[in-house]
Amino acid sequence: MGKVRKKKSGICIFVMLSMIVVIAAFVYRSIIISENNQIYEIEFDNRTTPIPRPIEPDFTVSISPDKLNSSNAILIRLIDNSVLMQKNSEEKIYPASLTKMMTTIVAIEKLHDLNEKIKLTKSMFEGLYEADASMAGFQPGEEVRAIDLL
Repeated sequence: MGKVRKKKSGICIFVMLSMIVVIAAFVYRSIIISENNQIYEIEFDNRTTPIPRPIEPDFTVSISPDKLNSSNAILIRLIDNSVLMQKNSEEKIYPASLTKMMTTIVAIEKLHDLNEKIKLTKSMFEGLYEADASMAGFQPGEEVRAIDLL
């Protein structure tokens, strides 16, 4: 008799959990995924804040290069590789910070020991002086660990 009760209580728990999952899925489907454009509100600290529904992208919107802060840009739709907008896209430019990040990544991949000392030669600095570049206080002839250079 005791085994039958344990089985029944286990089945009841399973049925109740299944019902909770089904109800939660129904609520999720009807509220979150709903295709209507209603604005839902949440209450936070006794204030009601409207939450707009996500906006579907509108591919008919035109983008004006004149409104961009950047002097160079290109916008390509990946689906068909069509150019949607461009501004001085043929001009060769240097991607400043991206260059620094890639240099660091390549150095980390190629150097076996980041504590290895590297001697800074005068020729390493020649182009930097001409470009009026920042040298972070390093001097020609100095021996510096690779990690410190990075």
